Amino acid sequence: MKRFLLVISAGLAISLSSKSQLYVNKATFFIDQGAVVTVEGDVTSDTSILGSGKLYLNGGSLQNVNMDNANDAVAKGFANGYTIPFLEINNAANASLNSKAVIQDSISFVAGKISIGNNDITLSQNCKAKGMASGMFVETNGSGVCRRTVSSNFANIIMPIGLGTNYRPV
Repeated sequence: MKRFLLVISAGLAISLSSKSQLYVNKATFFIDQGAVVTVEGDVTSDTSILGSGKLYLNGGSLQNVNMDNANDAVAKGFANGYTIPFLEINNAANASLNSKAVIQDSISFVAGKISIGNNDITLSQNCKAKGMASGMFVETNGSGVCRRTVSSNFANIIMPIGLGTNYRPV
C-alpha cells in the first residue's frame, strides 16, 4: 500500500499515477486546477480532497471509493460525506462507492459506472455531469440515493443515474 501527500502549487500542471491504492490518512490532499491524479486501485480517505484538479479512476478491475474511512464525517459536520472536487471514471470494470461522498465540480464518465449501493452521493449545485451513456452513470443499486443541491433555478439540471446498463437520467 502506498501512502503519500501530494501538494501541487498554483500554475503547475502535473499528473501522478498510482498503480496501487490512494490512501489519505489524516493528511491534506490537494489537487490543483489542471492537475490529474490517476489511480488504478482503490481510493480511501478520511478527509475531503481539496483543490479543483481531477481524481481519475483508471483501473482494470473494480475500484472501491471510501471517502469516510474513519467513519467520522457526520460527527465532524460533513453530513453528506467528504468531498471529491472532480471525479472521472475510466474503468470498464466499474467503481463502487463505499461511503457517503460529495462531488464538488464535475463527475465525468469515459468508461464504466460508479455503483453507490447503500451509500448516498451528493452532486453540488455547480457540479457538471459529462459523458453519460449506456453503462456510464451513477448506479442506484441499493438504498443509497443520488442527491443534487439546487437553487431555485432547476433549468438544465441532470441527474446522471441508471441501473444495470440502462442510463435513465432525471
